[in-house]
Amino acid sequence: MQRTLPSPFRTIIAQAEFRHQRYVIESSRSSRGWILLAVLLLAPGLLMSLVAFGFALFGVDPTGVIAGPSSLGNDLLSMLGTAGTVSLVTMNFALYPVVLLITLGLSANSITREKTARTWELLLLTNINSRQLVWGKWWASLRALWGDHLMLAILRVGWVALLIAQAGDALPDGALGIPARLEHLAVWTLLLVAYTALDAAFTAALGVAVPLSNLPNTLTGAIVLGVRVLGVVFNVFWLSLTIFAFVFNAHYVLTGVVGVLIGLIMTWLALRAAQTIAVRGQVSRPV
Repeated sequence: MQRTLPSPFRTIIAQAEFRHQRYVIESSRSSRGWILLAVLLLAPGLLMSLVAFGFALFGVDPTGVIAGPSSLGNDLLSMLGTAGTVSLVTMNFALYPVVLLITLGLSANSITREKTARTWELLLLTNINSRQLVWGKWWASLRALWGDHLMLAILRVGWVALLIAQAGDALPDGALGIPARLEHLAVWTLLLVAYTALDAAFTAALGVAVPLSNLPNTLTGAIVLGVRVLGVVFNVFWLSLTIFAFVFNAHYVLTGVVGVLIGLIMTWLALRAAQTIAVRGQVSRPV
């Protein structure tokens, strides 16, 4: 039997919005110059992420592989490794605000476009309720940008994998009776993927909620920007606390899981707030 998504994710709203957003993304990125620039900036970092993951997986110290007696091959390998590492670290910081702003803008436009085109009346005449409307727009935004957030997750996992590979025997002992590097690599991969997914979900939820409000655009934008900045501060605090616990061999898994649960709650609250605003603004009927 074929599995189906819950109704808010497979309504006509979600399907139509996803098709439109994919068209917007593809048309805005159709320039060969944009594609070439993206490849030049991201390819070294993404490739280094995969290499670093392999190093951590097999317990190979990247310093020992890259460093060696001076020769043409070793010098070339060292240059490529340095370039990949620089790209990995740089793109971890540079790509995040770009993807964050694109996610906010695309998800907000899913509502703004309906208001500009004066199609709210058509929505009110259908059986679409606030939950289906908000969650459908939100889910379409996430589906349309999943590739961008996947690249962020790969870069983040690659950076941590590089640190794990370099740490080697200095890693804290694992608790599952398997090599410490494998346990920590698996745990950090799961935590960072969950963090990236929840951060994307929370950002898209805020983007959908923004244009639903009847408050002045300037005030609404300031509120959402403040909430998003607080979200970033929380993410930095959570990651720093988790890394601190990891370094000092504390229960960093518990710290990471608590952070993920808080991220889930924040995303759910943002979506519930968007539903409430939609009903109060007579955007759609209640659930």
